[in-house]
Amino acid sequence: MDNYMNEPVDYTFTDEDIIKEYQQFNDIKRVAAVFCIDNKTVKQILKRNGVL
Repeated sequence: MDNYMNEPVDYTFTDEDIIKEYQQFNDIKRVAAVFCIDNKTVKQILKRNGVL
């Protein structure tokens, strides 16, 4: 199976990435789904950076 499949890539994201996504959609649930994190974490990041 390794002959034809790419190895999984572990993406990293920053607070700025989450803020940009939130400013684009204004939806915490959607941002959480995009980055595969929970809503609580998204809210904490937005509050810490003064967006909420």
